[in-house]
Amino acid sequence: MSLDELRKRIADLDESILDLVSERMEVAREVGEIKSREEVPIRNYPVEARVMERFLEGSSRRGIEAELGSGLASLLIDQAVRLQSGYRDMSFKKGSGRVLVAGGKGKMGRWLCDFFHAQGYQVEVCDPGPGESEYPLRDDFAEAASRADLVILSVPILEIESMLQSLDPEHHDCLILDISSLKTPIKEPLRDAASRGLRVASIHPMFGPDAVHLIGLNIVFCDCGNALALAEAKQLFVDLGANLVELSLEEHDRRIGYVLGLAHLVNILFFRTLSASGLDYGELGQVASTTFQKQIESARDVARENPGLYFEIQCHNAETPTIADNLRNALEELLESVASGDLTRFEKLMESGRDFFLARPPLR
Repeated sequence: MSLDELRKRIADLDESILDLVSERMEVAREVGEIKSREEVPIRNYPVEARVMERFLEGSSRRGIEAELGSGLASLLIDQAVRLQSGYRDMSFKKGSGRVLVAGGKGKMGRWLCDFFHAQGYQVEVCDPGPGESEYPLRDDFAEAASRADLVILSVPILEIESMLQSLDPEHHDCLILDISSLKTPIKEPLRDAASRGLRVASIHPMFGPDAVHLIGLNIVFCDCGNALALAEAKQLFVDLGANLVELSLEEHDRRIGYVLGLAHLVNILFFRTLSASGLDYGELGQVASTTFQKQIESARDVARENPGLYFEIQCHNAETPTIADNLRNALEELLESVASGDLTRFEKLMESGRDFFLARPPLR
């Protein structure tokens, strides 16, 4: 076939792909109607995980890169969820338990409410902050927790200790989870709660409230001294496509110092440097390279986040001073190699990065 004929063939295939996508969306719409009519939750995380597995297996059989297959699956899942979300999302008639989300008006708190609602739980919220909640509000945390099967603490880290102290095993036979980004400031209260007989474990969803599904996302689980509670916590997220990682409370914070702390520091420094440059954001965008565009997207997301949460991650992590020293040293070493015109030294810095990343397979 000639080049023009091949291009025509590609154009025809594109039309066929779009026809199939349109047909898939129509089927997804019909599924949403049935779910609404039969009072079944819109979200079904195990089914979404199976869709991803199906695309990955199908891609492998056809010699298609896994990244392309997973990307297509994610786009189709996201679109189907958004399409169906226009229908009334109701919990199962009998439910599978009662969940109390402390801090349920916050961004991550709302995500947790919606997630467990979709799983069939009856959801309640305890949050004295401003704003409304589509779930029933409860003023007395300890009293509401006494009626719950699962209590999630999605609150500022400094509030967790007093909340744990307000609970006792005689009246609170529930699974208790915090989702704090740092564990060191609360590791003793968590372990004390476990020693008193509370079913407590610590988790950290490594994603934000914009997550549409859990496929390929990481959730960290930390043992606070109650192995049964840890196993129960993991069971809540089994078969949903997420990567379940178990760490000690101490190891969690050591890694988070770099995964969150360093990443946040670099992005904050990036946008602070830009804002002090005197250049307009739009002007920079006119000449943006692909590298700059990737970095600006990350930095822009950080700039929009909750300053209080990001301050907690820097302020309460014992790793922050060490990371800050390493960051200063790396910057000085880089700038000194440039100022002295030392290409060999600069090349070694670049090589150290290649060696680090090539030592392990890609994260995705």
